[in-house]
Amino acid sequence: MEESKEFGDITKDQYDEFCEAWSFFDPDGKGFILTKDFGTVLRCLNITVAEEEKISLLCEYDPDNTGEISFNTFLTIIVKKSQPTTEDEEVLASLKLFDTDKKQCLSVDKFKTQLNKFPDEINKQEIEFLCDKIKLEDDNGEDYINLDHAVSIILKETLQEGFFVNGEFKI
Repeated sequence: MEESKEFGDITKDQYDEFCEAWSFFDPDGKGFILTKDFGTVLRCLNITVAEEEKISLLCEYDPDNTGEISFNTFLTIIVKKSQPTTEDEEVLASLKLFDTDKKQCLSVDKFKTQLNKFPDEINKQEIEFLCDKIKLEDDNGEDYINLDHAVSIILKETLQEGFFVNGEFKI
């Protein structure tokens, strides 16, 4: 496999590591792997993606549902996943984990219920504080959370309140 000039953002060592992981799943050198092996290859490289994100990446990079991913496509994904993220991207990605309907908004009650499943990470008072800061009210008086609004509020107001620990969003 030759190094592609398109992937200048990775080092030779990284490229070699990606090739080695790839070769376990493409031992015949056909130039593609099966999409069912995609998550396993990522895990071999210590890249963790949620099942939802993996499915999203496969939909984006295998839109025809061929069941295969080429090496260049794999590198494109790896480079994308290796790029440093901004705090707002990190917070949005964290909130999207709770957005199972993919509507860019959350029910406050459901959000609280989900957060309460992580008592070691965030306590009830922190959950109430966070929700009070980021919730909006719709025309019917129902509380909801708009993800983009929540990101801006979290970064602007709660950064000082302890929702980031060691540079990582705590939720």
